[in-house]
Amino acid sequence: MTFHNAAEETFEFMGDIYLWKEVFMNKNDHVPKVKNYVDDLLKFGKTSVETGIHNAKNAFRRTTFVSMNTCYICNKYRTDLTDTYMDSFIGKYMLYGWIHCSDCKNFALKDKDRRELDLGVLPLSTYEQLSQEKFKFMLTKGNNPIYIKTSYLSIGEKDCILSHYRHKVLVASLSWYIDENPTYGREEIPFSNLIFNNRTFFGYNYESMNDIILKNSCHFQNSKWRKRWINKFKEEYNKANTWEEFCKVSLRKNIPKDTNSIILNYLGYFYIKEIQDD
Repeated sequence: MTFHNAAEETFEFMGDIYLWKEVFMNKNDHVPKVKNYVDDLLKFGKTSVETGIHNAKNAFRRTTFVSMNTCYICNKYRTDLTDTYMDSFIGKYMLYGWIHCSDCKNFALKDKDRRELDLGVLPLSTYEQLSQEKFKFMLTKGNNPIYIKTSYLSIGEKDCILSHYRHKVLVASLSWYIDENPTYGREEIPFSNLIFNNRTFFGYNYESMNDIILKNSCHFQNSKWRKRWINKFKEEYNKANTWEEFCKVSLRKNIPKDTNSIILNYLGYFYIKEIQDD
């Protein structure tokens, strides 16, 4: 691991004013004035913060098989170490985060915020309370859609609400078991599929996601983060609501179910279209 250390300048000795004075006089051949002390004090503060921020970026790691009693941010021997984890699958279940002392806690938290605000997955804390919630959805595999009656968010297996890495649509990862379903497995589906098939839980208004999910995050007050995710939910609600209106028309006009399936598959509202379909 690489640590960014400040140069050996007089402000490095701010912890001991007499030692600082001695070092200053050796370097400058004159007695320091108050201005010299204040200048070095400001340099010390600025450099300490910049160093801590820089080192915290490099200190992010899996917190297993590590050096004992070592803060991975200031690289000092400490006995007051704490682990801070990412608010995501890799943080809670794969133990990725920062090992730091109390003095470096704020640097770890700042880097944690920086990473989480840019993540393409929602923080685990936003939906972890839904772990026992049962969801229905339409599983589309080829030309044989299967209705899954009972499934759960894949908490503990992977991140569960995320922006698909290739198609950039909001998806949910769900797991289901053979007890109440014709099959078992795990699948990422567009969030519109989840909304459409679970109206009693999700309703019809995308703004409900603020209360159900987004408000559970410490980043909720960050307007840029909140707007990015609420816009993704809005897109999925628009798809689910549009398809519901089409279903009403289809019922009145007696449009065959096979035709509806072809249209739905073409739109890709309920499944992640393969690359060859693009």
